[in-house]
Formats: sequence, structure tokens, C-alpha cells
Amino acid sequence: MPSSSTRSSLLFNPTIARDVPGRPHTEWQPARRRTRGYRGGVPLSDRDRALLDFEARWQRHTAAKEEAVRAELSVTPARYYQLLGRLIETTDAVAYDPLLVHRLRRLRDERERARAQRSSVGTASAG
Repeated sequence: MPSSSTRSSLLFNPTIARDVPGRPHTEWQPARRRTRGYRGGVPLSDRDRALLDFEARWQRHTAAKEEAVRAELSVTPARYYQLLGRLIETTDAVAYDPLLVHRLRRLRDERERARAQRSSVGTASAG
């Protein structure tokens, strides 16, 4: 058992010993650090990590990517992009893969600027 000085930095986690059948015991494990995100410090879920990992592998938008989204993630491409758009706004996602998240944010911002320029040109010529 850890000394009382290290006990404060550890998280108590009662578990059942797998190496001794039927004998319950307690086990001390290091506390996990959590980053703060929009969900109040809840770490990324397995699905969130799967989305980021998938996007890191498939950087270009193609028809093959859409099929892979359906096959690997079991969601429609529209839902995938909705989830990914929300996910890249979290600090947890930045902590998980900062280069990917910043690249996705930059691309999104560039698309928004281009869309805004097209709509301002369209309203100026209509008037």
C-alpha cells in the first residue's frame, strides 16, 4: 500500500484480483488527469477518438471516404461531419491531436470566408 504522502495523489479504485480467483482486494491506481472541454472536463469518448483517428487517415474528401465512414463508423457522412465539426471545437480534441484539429479549424475558417465573399459579391451585384 502506498505511503500516506503519496496516497493523496492517488485515486482509490477497488477491483477484484484476476490472478487470485474469487478473492476481492483493493488496488491503488494513479489518478487520471482530465483536460477541460465544453463538456465540463469529460475526456474524449471512444467514438470521439475514432472520429479523429479516422479523419487523420482520410484527409481528402472523396466518395471512397464516404463509403468508409458508413462501413467503419456506422454513421452517415452528413452525421460524421456534424460530429466532427462539434468535436474540433473542444479543448479535449486539441489535446488529443493538435495538428489535425488546427488543420480542420483552418480549413473550416477558409471555407466560411470564401462563402462570405461569394455571398457579399452576389448581393453587391444584385443591388
